[in-house]
Amino acid sequence: VYGDKLLVHSLSDGFIELIDPETGEARGFKAWRELADLVVLGDWLAIAPPTSQRLAIYDLESGESREMELPGVIEDLEAYEPFIWATIPDHGLVVAVDPSKPEIARRLSLDVAHGRDKISVIGGTLWAISKSGAEILKVDLETGSATSMSLEEEALAIEAFKGGVLVATAADEILEISKDLKITGSWKLEKGSTTSIQLYRLEDGRIIYVSLPRWTIGEIEGEKITEVKAEARLGGSALAEDRIWFTEPAKRRIGYA
Repeated sequence: VYGDKLLVHSLSDGFIELIDPETGEARGFKAWRELADLVVLGDWLAIAPPTSQRLAIYDLESGESREMELPGVIEDLEAYEPFIWATIPDHGLVVAVDPSKPEIARRLSLDVAHGRDKISVIGGTLWAISKSGAEILKVDLETGSATSMSLEEEALAIEAFKGGVLVATAADEILEISKDLKITGSWKLEKGSTTSIQLYRLEDGRIIYVSLPRWTIGEIEGEKITEVKAEARLGGSALAEDRIWFTEPAKRRIGYA
């Protein structure tokens, strides 16, 4: 989501389309057919091609683009003002990029898991899933000090919020973990839900999850879990103010719940 518009990656031609959902008006630019990840930070769009050390940064207002080389293959991107954070698991690194320069502003030695949705940044804290998947890592970005907690099941995805972090595990559970590394909530989902899942937490405390293989968008409020099913396998999702957008690549459609 970029303002009141959507940024959508087209699998067929590798274009990034900027779409106005109200009018259908769209403009786009050429990128790559496959992406490791992409994130929006203000007017900046950062894209990591697959198995590449390159980070492409686009100014969505001016249309200008630039590329920079990072110290290894990028697997996960996270945006939190003023930096774009990138994981480089093969080198045990997480780097912060200042997109306005662009340059590396900070390097953290951290053994983070391979894949997307493995780090999340909020305030002065970076949360991550360890390379083994068995630990949640918490880094204080002011002091650089790191703490961790062990989990009984492998962690698959992570999403930070002001009071802590959400974690999806291989046991098809969503855990809520507090700032002091205690489990404060857990919810069991249908089998296969967390194989590929995207997590969001609303300001009112509700949790939204998007289970791509189950074609499902779910809401957790207290102990109550409510799900709606899409009409095809989901490709991705993005949270807007009053809705969750999703793609159905096989049907070449975008929808929202």
